[in-house]
Amino acid sequence: MHHFPQPGRYAVVLDIADGLFSASHQVIVTVLPVSIKLTLHNGDIVLSNSSPKNLDLSYWNLRSDGKIFMIPKNTILLGNATVPFTKEITKLQATDDAALLYPNGVVAATVAKIVAAPPAPSSSTVTGANNSANVSPVSSARASYSEKEVAADSESFTDTNAQTASAAAAEVDSSETNGYVWWLGAIGLAVAGTGAVLASRRAGKKEWNIIEESAD
Repeated sequence: MHHFPQPGRYAVVLDIADGLFSASHQVIVTVLPVSIKLTLHNGDIVLSNSSPKNLDLSYWNLRSDGKIFMIPKNTILLGNATVPFTKEITKLQATDDAALLYPNGVVAATVAKIVAAPPAPSSSTVTGANNSANVSPVSSARASYSEKEVAADSESFTDTNAQTASAAAAEVDSSETNGYVWWLGAIGLAVAGTGAVLASRRAGKKEWNIIEESAD
């Protein structure tokens, strides 16, 4: 039996000779990759063909627990089909080391093993982590910002009050000073006017004499 190591299209030639007669025939063979899976079910070996093409299993071998069962000639595994090889027929005890072998003894398939994926974190845990990572800094930032705003407002309010008080004090001082100056000016003018009147009276007495004339 010829073995094709790689998938592809091959030309196969058959020559026949019988005494004085001979004949030759050529065919094209298409070799496809094997798409077969081996699983275990209730102590039986199960073969599944995932290819749409039929698979000829003539003289292939099933091996399990150190024992071998040869698949009979003309055993065809249909495309996209699954066939169990029961322990009653194969006389094999299906174990984890079970395998399907080509006619030449090369391993074609072994027991498919499913590796469990690690558990994903729950949504509540992830959400809580995201909330604790995102919300807390924002709250702190808002609190700091609010405190800064209050402090700034307090300082500006204090500065405004201080400026207002200073302006009011300046106005009071200015008004009081102006009032004192006005009163002093008025008193000065009054004193000056009185002095001028007295001086004029004294000067009038010295310069003019009033004479009364009678009709006699």
